[in-house]
Amino acid sequence: MVSFNWNIRRTLDRGIGRLACASPEDEKDLIQAASDQEKEFDRCWDQLIKIAPYVPDLLTNCDDVDLVEMTFDYSKTTSRAEDNSKFKKGIPTWRSWAPPLPEAKKGRGFAHPECQRMLCPISVNFADPTARDAFVLQKSPPETRHVWPRCAYAGYTGNIKNPGKGFLRSGLSKQGGLAIMHSPSEAEKLGESSGSDRGTRPGFADTHSITQVTRPFLAYVATLLRYALSDEEAFRVNGSFNYGQYYKDILEYLEDPAFKEATDGLVEWWNDQLFPDAQHARRNPDLSGMSMIERMRAQVVAGDDETSQSDEQPEFQEEPLQ
Repeated sequence: MVSFNWNIRRTLDRGIGRLACASPEDEKDLIQAASDQEKEFDRCWDQLIKIAPYVPDLLTNCDDVDLVEMTFDYSKTTSRAEDNSKFKKGIPTWRSWAPPLPEAKKGRGFAHPECQRMLCPISVNFADPTARDAFVLQKSPPETRHVWPRCAYAGYTGNIKNPGKGFLRSGLSKQGGLAIMHSPSEAEKLGESSGSDRGTRPGFADTHSITQVTRPFLAYVATLLRYALSDEEAFRVNGSFNYGQYYKDILEYLEDPAFKEATDGLVEWWNDQLFPDAQHARRNPDLSGMSMIERMRAQVVAGDDETSQSDEQPEFQEEPLQ
């Protein structure tokens, strides 16, 4: 996930400019002199080559940048459409809804009482009938990206006095992440029990050897979730809710050094939820870091090779099972 709505051509052009620098020092100077817009292209470029390290060689040896742009544009459009479909079709089955959530977008948004609550800004006390009616019926306050919605928060609540608490830890957020990284069926299993089981078919994460989440991915999940709960049929940047800016606002929070301790903990939590096996391996590495063959070689070098000892060496005794 490079960015929610990244400008592919401008990012590639910026990357080409950086590749053309005569030295790392020249590239560093170019980055430091970047405008705010160029800084965004630099961020997208850095994320792109992290995901696809072959891109610099591709651009260096390709005579037609338009072809590279078209390839990435197709991939971006196809991937987002597929992820949108997973959210749209999956959300009705990921939890119990009262009344049941329709598969069609038409019955969502303010037409559904639970969607009303989840789309409600955390600044509004939805339990208060007066405040609730003002939001639902009078659009006061309006649903904008300036105050984040309850759907992204643990328990679908949130506290405007402590807006970071519980953010991006809602059940639907986690299920959406599972659906994208692994499979929609895993998200459904999570709604039925306290844990999830890996399916037999490899998902996106297995196919691409992904073992941890990124901050752009978390912002992406939050954006798709908010859109899936609405009755909107298309992403809009000029409507009352600006999805592109919503994504950027969340990413700005996630990447701000001022919140590093909190967001590092959030990323750790997500890795526990989506990649528990990889997390366990990261937390419990073999202290020596030695493979079995390395152990055997070290034993030979140390002159402690048991295989050279007398054949009279007693065999290991099998230990009884407890």
